[in-house]
Amino acid sequence: MQAPVWESGPRGATPLVFLHAGGLSGRMWRPQVERLGDCHCLVPDLPEQGQSPASPPFSLEEAARQVATLIRERVPEGRAHVVGLSLGGAVALEVLRTEPERLRSVFVTGTSARLGRVLGMISLASASLTRVLGPERLAELSLRQFAIPPEYQDIVREDLVRGCEEPFLRHVTQALMAQRLPTRATVPTLVAVGERETLPARRAARTLVATLTGARGVQVPSLGHVWNLQAPDLFTALVRAWSTGAPLPEGLTSL
Repeated sequence: MQAPVWESGPRGATPLVFLHAGGLSGRMWRPQVERLGDCHCLVPDLPEQGQSPASPPFSLEEAARQVATLIRERVPEGRAHVVGLSLGGAVALEVLRTEPERLRSVFVTGTSARLGRVLGMISLASASLTRVLGPERLAELSLRQFAIPPEYQDIVREDLVRGCEEPFLRHVTQALMAQRLPTRATVPTLVAVGERETLPARRAARTLVATLTGARGVQVPSLGHVWNLQAPDLFTALVRAWSTGAPLPEGLTSL
């Protein structure tokens, strides 16, 4: 069973599918959907997150299957531009690997290029912090770490408190450790990373640009992981430019 999908804008307009970060929900894309009223926006909650069922456990394969089905059933031509942040980007890349015919373009940011063994083991060990600190404390730490603006803090806090439980975190880590990249796909792909992202995230962005056929990479100055909330106008302008083939906003640097 799939969760309800937030759908906005006229069918037949530019189709955009937004895939959220791990432990959050489609609500994180509210500033983009509000600014893209002339586009056909589809915003699902990924498996085991938001309003999606807790079973089956999260996997990239199942999440990608649901996204591909959503595009096939809701987009008139059966192809869409897909935007993914963090875990949502990994799901977008899995759709690119398994069902590229569903994609017009891909835009990922802050996204894994497969989690290495060492980082994976650290992440698995860190999942136990949910029992030690509790979800409320972890949510507050995340709000500060990611510099979430005040107007979006309630949404992010609610999602993290509900969504970042130990089993889910383990499922996500295991999925990213087993991730396979779409080395043969030729769909136009944009890889972005915030200048203030972690070193592993910046390295992953460069790996993706080097691995994906014809991918373009950009760095976004002065921003971090959840930068669609930190700079919603810039993020939306980048989505619109990439999906329409227009020049990208000024101020970005190439990877």
